Amino acid sequence: MPAEIIGQIGQRLIYRQQEIDDEIVRFLESVTWGVGDNQYEHYYTLHRLKLLSEPVFFVGRESDTGKLYGAVVFGCRRIMGVKAYYIRFFAVAPEVRGQRITTPLAEALFEYLRHDPEPVIFYASTDRINPSVNRMAARLGFEEISLNHTVAFSRFFPRAHAGVATLSEAEFACFLPVLEETYRHYAFWTADNLGKDGKYFVLRENGRIVAGLQACPALWRVGKMPGFFGKVVLPLLPYTPVRIIFNPRRFKFLAFEGIYVAPGHEHQLQHLMEAALHHFGYHSALFWLNQADPLRECIFPYNRMGLLHRFTRGTLARFIALFHRVDESTIQALRSKPVYNSSIDYV
Repeated sequence: MPAEIIGQIGQRLIYRQQEIDDEIVRFLESVTWGVGDNQYEHYYTLHRLKLLSEPVFFVGRESDTGKLYGAVVFGCRRIMGVKAYYIRFFAVAPEVRGQRITTPLAEALFEYLRHDPEPVIFYASTDRINPSVNRMAARLGFEEISLNHTVAFSRFFPRAHAGVATLSEAEFACFLPVLEETYRHYAFWTADNLGKDGKYFVLRENGRIVAGLQACPALWRVGKMPGFFGKVVLPLLPYTPVRIIFNPRRFKFLAFEGIYVAPGHEHQLQHLMEAALHHFGYHSALFWLNQADPLRECIFPYNRMGLLHRFTRGTLARFIALFHRVDESTIQALRSKPVYNSSIDYV
């Protein structure tokens, strides 16, 4: 189907596009994310887009040349029975930044999606220290639901562990009810990114699954980081042994999510995480936990997280949401629960 014009900003047009194409992928991979002293690029964009359930694509084009000036991608989910749009990518070209494009573009897209007669939730994870994004989110009516910590796990020499294996799709389908029960008290719980690509790892003991997690390979190039670390240490890292776990020029890591641990086996999570690193030949992993996440008490007191964790402990992301025609009881329920973070959504 051809792209549909849904609005414009001055002479710049906004389209809803039915399918992803190479041009959008190249545009998204060319974007430097973040702001100021916190900037990075991430890759494997096409793979991430293929994981989205019922994706919705929007592009902004110059009316005279047809050149892309922006691209926005939503994933559609059901949260507590309500249709929810997760803002997966939102990018504008460097040459139009500062031209009052970003907020009008967002306003046009949300207005278009609000035409749906159903109640709708919009939500996203944003950089806590990005003032332009924070201002735009506030203007659009988003509210902060939680702050989420970036958690790192690393090993210079990761080892395989007996009892660790991956689940087939059929095996994961049988295990999914266990995860559903584990996360039934979480807000924004979704299994959309779990059981994918045969990469749900489990640790068995006497034939019983005692720990599990999804692992997704990711690649970032970190351009800038704030403070003394970013200005002095970051440029030196590629020339030190620390580059094994964190090379800013090519930071390869696993994104963990859907973490499960049976009571009494909390100390074995580190063995499962290490085995996943060994499987891929990686040395680092990242995942995101809400400040109120009960998993924190299952992980940190019992497991050695490794050197990289020391550098990420103070890194926070804002989890924000906008509610449209959603009943107050549902909103209050989502506000009162710990937030589930789908780590693949971050990478």
